[in-house]
Amino acid sequence: MTHRRTTAAILAVLAVTTATLATPATPAVAAPASPAGQSVMATTSGAEQENVIPFPRGAAIVFAGPSGFLTRAYSATSHDEYRWTRFSDGVSTLVASGGEVSGITGTDRVLVIHTGGAVLKEMATGTDVLTVTYRELPYNAWPVGAVESAVFAAYRHSEGETLSLIRMIDGAPKRNVVKGLPTDATGYLIGLGATTDTAKVTYTTGTKRQQAVVNLATATVTATHDLPAGTAIVDDSAESPTHKAWTERSATSSDTTVVVKELQSGATQRFPLPGATFPVVGLAGNWVTYANKGGSYSYGTDPLHALTARSLETGATRKLLDHVASEVMAPDGTQLVRGGTLAHGEGLYRIAPGADGAPVATLIASTGETTEVALVGHTIPSVIDADRNAGQVALDWKLSRVNVDMTVNLRHTRTGQTYTAYLRPSQDPLAASRIARWEWSADFNGDYTWEITAKPLNGIGPDLRASGAFKVVRKAAPHDFNDNGSPDILTRDGVGRLWRIDTHYPHQSGQLWGERTLLGSGWQTYDRIEATGNLGGSAVGDFVARDKAGALWLYKGRGDGTFTSRAQIGSGWNTYAQIAGGSDLTGDGRPDLVTTDKTGGLWLYPGTGKDTAPFAARKKIGTGWGVYNQLTATGNIAGGTAGDLVARDTAGVLWLYTGKGDGTFAPRAKIGTGWNAYSRLVATGDADRDGRPDLLAYDIESESSYLYKGTGDWRAPFRPRELAALDRGSEPFNEVA
Repeated sequence: MTHRRTTAAILAVLAVTTATLATPATPAVAAPASPAGQSVMATTSGAEQENVIPFPRGAAIVFAGPSGFLTRAYSATSHDEYRWTRFSDGVSTLVASGGEVSGITGTDRVLVIHTGGAVLKEMATGTDVLTVTYRELPYNAWPVGAVESAVFAAYRHSEGETLSLIRMIDGAPKRNVVKGLPTDATGYLIGLGATTDTAKVTYTTGTKRQQAVVNLATATVTATHDLPAGTAIVDDSAESPTHKAWTERSATSSDTTVVVKELQSGATQRFPLPGATFPVVGLAGNWVTYANKGGSYSYGTDPLHALTARSLETGATRKLLDHVASEVMAPDGTQLVRGGTLAHGEGLYRIAPGADGAPVATLIASTGETTEVALVGHTIPSVIDADRNAGQVALDWKLSRVNVDMTVNLRHTRTGQTYTAYLRPSQDPLAASRIARWEWSADFNGDYTWEITAKPLNGIGPDLRASGAFKVVRKAAPHDFNDNGSPDILTRDGVGRLWRIDTHYPHQSGQLWGERTLLGSGWQTYDRIEATGNLGGSAVGDFVARDKAGALWLYKGRGDGTFTSRAQIGSGWNTYAQIAGGSDLTGDGRPDLVTTDKTGGLWLYPGTGKDTAPFAARKKIGTGWGVYNQLTATGNIAGGTAGDLVARDTAGVLWLYTGKGDGTFAPRAKIGTGWNAYSRLVATGDADRDGRPDLLAYDIESESSYLYKGTGDWRAPFRPRELAALDRGSEPFNEVA
């Protein structure tokens, strides 16, 4: 029995782009396992699919001969790749990279059109049957098609196009102009004739479409007839000894109809394919098959995604494949479909009548890919170092396809904090295709779990669910109280409530902002609050508060944004006018504290790392410091190795004291004026995550905050100020630390 698609022998010359596809390395590929709970379709069982050969990934089937099939791998960045794969053992051979390649119906021959001309190849033996170069053709000529033993070429003239045929005569190619065609003929399409020594040539003359029979030996037209001038556009067709089937749509609408005609009686059946834009049709015994191509890439559900068989006797239907990507008719009359099923995955399926006469789909070549959405891979490391790249990390998941709605949930194990992103995989061929990327700002330290859900928008297959885990680590930050790497600012409002503002610096907006959390009330009992860094020996920042009686209290951070109950660590501290903590001034890795007394003496309290006695005995390290009304221990802002100090005098001049690492300072350097505009200067630590400590300035009168980003240069340690957007609430701050 022979099937012939009416357009099967036509060479369609297409514009091409490129792709590179690795040749399958093994002659057999196991079909993907059937997902649990999926309904069984009309496909053969896995036991009957043991001799499955490889199918090139990313390729479409464009032709099938008796011994093998031709595929085309499309690319937007390189040359398209055509390969010939043998049915017997799956061996794949590169036919061409670039150009256009088409097959000659009923044979293993293909025509390769390239920049130098055309080659007719016999793929069963790997030999070149006929080579035509442009030197052998008239000026402005181009190949338009071929039959088993001849290549046709056309060239333009003033009235139309002249057709030539080239054959091997006495071992050399010989060109003859085809005689008997109208002078105004254009748009040639070449097909096999009824016999091997003829060809059918279809062309247009004015408003008419005609077909001629050409004798290959004499290059003459022996018969001509007009083709029907219907108003319908035929998208696809198939023919068997008993039936002819085609899809047609109106030239003025997108309505598509399948038409099946019984050849003996002339009786026709018609049924609609609503909304089908790329319809395909085939015949298998007394059944017709149909689908709308491209369902695997669709962003909407449609019953026409599936390849469906319909009985021409009863009208009963059965589903054969979940989707169709490309299809051709084989010389034996069966339909070969590049598609997929949830049960057996992606590959080439043969559609042929089964034992009961109804068509079944048999997997004969597999890509090794699943039809359902699959996670191909991910780049989530087991440990994320949040000190790198300002805490930004690209979390990538590569999926088997892009037409999904994807939800990603990250959950911090200790706090239960959940972060959610809604993603779509990239479909840019110049970028990382099929990768869904989340540019995440690493938050809390510690263990996380991730979970993704990818819902297929085409309705093919179940939702993909996958999960994993990772850990975020970073060095302890002196002003970070909730262990997320960003500075926290302590503020007290006018009614005595203490707040913690968790700051963030999104580089997209370029502004420091923060949301506040209430820590408690009654804090008006203290006249000074100072964030000191880690005094108690843990990895978490602490702070001290001095009450009005001069007692100094330690509040140890828990690492979750809260603090332990206070512990008294000193008395008589009301002798000091200024208190500044947070810088390691002695070079031992522990934060220290400096104070100025009311006589102008500067005192150093070296840190011990012990929460019961966090400071060693004080040391006097300077005099004359009574000229300053603000001290701030900034950490290393001068680019050296030790912590530094800035001091503002009563005239508003800001001075830098560069630490030497032994508890003393280099001579002061003037770094600014006009700083008496601010009520409080706070050493925030690294607010913008560039690896350098910054400074926050707060003005009580205007209730405004400004960020001065560090430069690491002692000559100009701060960049111009930036307005910060900190949550103030209804009560202004009277203390900031």
